[in-house]
Parts: sequence; structure tokens; C-alpha cells
Amino acid sequence: MSSTGLVCGFWDEASGLAGLGWKLGDAEGGVLLRDERASTARAQLSSEGDAVALELATEAGQVRVELTPDPPLASLELGRVADCAESAPCSATVQLDGRALRCRGHLTRWSEDPLAGAEILRHLALPGADGSLLIVLARADAGAGSHAEEDGAAWLLGRAGGPGSYPHAYLSTQYDEDGHQTRAGLELWSADSDAPPIRAAGTTIGAGVAGGVEAAILSTSAEGVKGIGSYLIWRG
Repeated sequence: MSSTGLVCGFWDEASGLAGLGWKLGDAEGGVLLRDERASTARAQLSSEGDAVALELATEAGQVRVELTPDPPLASLELGRVADCAESAPCSATVQLDGRALRCRGHLTRWSEDPLAGAEILRHLALPGADGSLLIVLARADAGAGSHAEEDGAAWLLGRAGGPGSYPHAYLSTQYDEDGHQTRAGLELWSADSDAPPIRAAGTTIGAGVAGGVEAAILSTSAEGVKGIGSYLIWRG
């Protein structure tokens, strides 16, 4: 699957190192969290098969990350919000200061432009239990009048039995006075009306803005599992 849109990232809870990179339309950029400080980063992304190489460069230094889907990429099939998209948790190898750090990551890519006809696109990635990954996508078409008109869905990836899908994804976002996301709350319902919802939340610990994209690294809790995630918002 050749990609026309790509979002990927990594995190290491022990060191507090985390990063996010994206290529969406003409927007390419990244954000790097290091030593409890987040900076907008220059990003370079390249693909070889299903693997992705991500380079993030800031004034504080540079990291190179190799992301390999683990388990393989899964198609996200829940209406237009996930058209031509696939995603997976990843194993990540980070080259930093002459040493290699192995940690976890995520990758979402589209074979068709996810921004076509869109007014807003949101992408959240939160680590779950036992190496699983929670991906949330939301989108509104051009001319949408409010947040309530966005289509949203979620997937729990990396669990035995294939991806679990949540067609009813309720996302609330808090913003600061400059309009940047500071907190996200999630309530996710599956198609099984008897199944309990998944609840998750994230609080921004660092953010960056590049090419019309606002990206935040989050301190997260999903299914009671704490971790480091990300929340990307593109606005047309």
C-alpha cells in the first residue's frame, strides 16, 4: 500500500522520550519530547515496505527512528473517517546520542489523501494494555458547522483475534486561550450494545505546530493503563 498520508510516533516511558511525525498533504513536520521539553521538529519520513523511518531534528539534537509494525498493519474499516487507512502498533528503534533505544510506537497511513474535502482531521494514538494500541480518527467535511458534525471512530489494535472496532467514538477536547489542545477525553462504544465502553483520557505535556498541524504529546490513561500518547489536529 503506497501512502499519501502518514502519521507515526514513538514513546519510551522510562526516559520520557517521545516523538510524532506526519506527512499530510503539503504539511510535513514533527514534535519531539526530550528532557521534559517539547519542541517543533523538522521531520523526514521514508517508507520501505511496511516499515517507516522517521528523523526528527530540533535545536536540542536529532533522533532517527525505525518503526516496524508489530503485529502487521490492519485495515481500519468504519465509514469515511477511515477510508483507505491502515494502522498498527510498532516496535521502534531510536538512535539517540550514539546509542540505540528500543521502545514502542505507532503508524497510521492512507492510500488516498485523507484531507480531500475535509475541514478538520484528528488522529489520536494511546497505548493500551499488553502492548495494544488505541487509535482514534475524527473528520469533518468542509462546511461543517460544529464539532458535533465530525465523524469519529476508534480501533483497539494488537490484541488476539484482530482489531476491535468502536464505531461510536465520543471525543471531548479542552483548549488553551490560543486554541491549542490541552486535554482529551474519550468514551468508545462497540457495536455490541451490551459491551461496556472504553474510557480514556490524555493531558498535554508538550506540543508543537507546523504546516497547519497542531500536535501534542500526551500523558495518557486507557483501560486503566498509563502511558505516553499523541493528539494531532489538522485544520484546512
